[in-house]
Amino acid sequence: MDNYISDLLYEYDCVIIPNLGGFVANYASAKIHPNQHIFSPPSKHIVFNKNLKNNDGLLANHIATVENKTYSEALASINDFVDKCLNLLESGKHFEIKNVGKFYFDDEQNIQFERQQDINYLLGSFGMTDFQSPSIKRETVEKKIEKTFKDRPPLKNVVKKTKIKKLIPLLIALPLLALLVFIPLKMNFLKDISVNYSNLNPFADTTQKNIKSENSKQKSETVISDTVRKIEAPVVEEIKSDNTTVSTVSEEIKNISVETKDEKKQKRKKKNQKEKSMKYFVIGGCFSVPENAEKFIKKLKKKGLNPFIVDTANGLTRVGYSGFSKRKDAMDALASIKTNQNESAWLLKK
Repeated sequence: MDNYISDLLYEYDCVIIPNLGGFVANYASAKIHPNQHIFSPPSKHIVFNKNLKNNDGLLANHIATVENKTYSEALASINDFVDKCLNLLESGKHFEIKNVGKFYFDDEQNIQFERQQDINYLLGSFGMTDFQSPSIKRETVEKKIEKTFKDRPPLKNVVKKTKIKKLIPLLIALPLLALLVFIPLKMNFLKDISVNYSNLNPFADTTQKNIKSENSKQKSETVISDTVRKIEAPVVEEIKSDNTTVSTVSEEIKNISVETKDEKKQKRKKKNQKEKSMKYFVIGGCFSVPENAEKFIKKLKKKGLNPFIVDTANGLTRVGYSGFSKRKDAMDALASIKTNQNESAWLLKK
């Protein structure tokens, strides 16, 4: 009964226990404690109203769907729970609904309720907790002004130092620039002198030199033309062979792609048949933001599990540990997951 009530408080703002009272959830905005510097996220503030005793059918329908009972059987189990709670109160004891709060009688025999403050039923704040941050200490304007005046040196010395510092890299760079400009100019000057001296030789035969240069040019042109002719023929053959191989490879790729498409269709059919046979799902969490659901799935996969997204209802993405076609298998899996993995896990029937 504790799990059923807490599960409904996540989705609804009013959950009534017939003949006992109703829980009403009011939105509470984020808060900052001024002295302790504690930041609290938005939450649902749970309040108990003893006057809400009429049965609205919400709790009974939820129990009937989860436990596969009739509506009358679910009401009978609720009445037994209420009788036990009232007997404990009349005997001077208190009873507690897990993850909700504690009940007891005061001196005037009125039911009093103390809610459990460490649980947040607001789905928009799922995963958020209170945290403490120290206060930021800032200096006053007067202290800042005093520091600036104390640390300030005289203006004249600063100007002289800055001028000297700026001139130092220029003095170092000037001789380097002079060397870089002078060396290439000197090399070109020597080359020009050598050329001029060679031209002044009166005994050199310029005609023979010109004839040799023309013969060498003609030989080089014939060699280049022969090499071009040799290369042209095999290039055409290679292109033809490449075209044939490309056509054969493309046919093989088409066959492979057809086979992979058929395999994918068969796998999808098998998955759809399995999913249709599943009626019972062990739910690990509900998320209003899809990115949080994917993060939760990654965490479970690291533990060696195979979680998946069951569906989205009322803007919430439900993540399941596993799905079953039989209720008995689902209940066994739910019991093991509650003991080993997640105490707040619950069963969904479709």
